[in-house]
Amino acid sequence: MPACPVAAIYESIDATPSHQKDLIEANAVYRNGDADAMAKAEAIVKQHVAAQPALMAIPAAERQAAHASH
Repeated sequence: MPACPVAAIYESIDATPSHQKDLIEANAVYRNGDADAMAKAEAIVKQHVAAQPALMAIPAAERQAAHASH
């Protein structure tokens, strides 16, 4: 599961909602390509998903459309 490029969605890191800031590091680690680092990044994303049940309850297409508006 690739990490979401959160930093690319918002105008700046400061503009990134606090509940998504942990994904910035996960994305940077994941894109690095190191297998161990990628596993750690995937774990960060899985923790984020588990910690955001309200967001995950939103259908994926709606979540994706919300990113398109930023």
